[in-house]
Amino acid sequence: YYLENNKIWVNNLNKYRNLVFFYLLYQTGARPVELLSLKLSSFNNNRTEFTIISAKWLGKSRKFEIPYKIQEFIRLYIQETAAIDRSRELDDYFFLWAKRGRCWSYNWARILCNRLSKALEDKITMYAFRRYAISLLFELGISIPEIMHVAGHTRQSTTHRYINGTSKMTSKAVDALMKALNNPGSLGASQ
Repeated sequence: YYLENNKIWVNNLNKYRNLVFFYLLYQTGARPVELLSLKLSSFNNNRTEFTIISAKWLGKSRKFEIPYKIQEFIRLYIQETAAIDRSRELDDYFFLWAKRGRCWSYNWARILCNRLSKALEDKITMYAFRRYAISLLFELGISIPEIMHVAGHTRQSTTHRYINGTSKMTSKAVDALMKALNNPGSLGASQ
């Protein structure tokens, strides 16, 4: 509720873009750069699932189902982007910056996390979501090879670092964001 109904958004395009981005980070544990690289063609026709081309596994991909709530945000976001005059080279990028038709950058996503951290008085990073999702899969009893596939890891040692590296700080950061999603407030404007 907090992120869905506060003044962090300059307009509906920003609102839905940011919600989709954070929810997908939280739900998939994908690398932020992988989500920022999504294209419209990464989604199936009815937008119930999407494919990530791995940032580290060249030529490999991972499919994710999209929870219903996020499907609705995606639909609203695409509706908002329909009026944007996209430049040719960015014609297919999913995450756009403001109404200028340029792709949203890692830097702007980081700035948004910093503003969120400041408003919640807790450090929140994009990678906290990845660590949390990977740790949660392990706690739910998912096998290491399956977690490696979801995370896009090629080595078990990397996956174990994410699982063993889980700390109260990661849980605290994700808890703070989930609190933000459910409580009213204001974070200021964002691109």
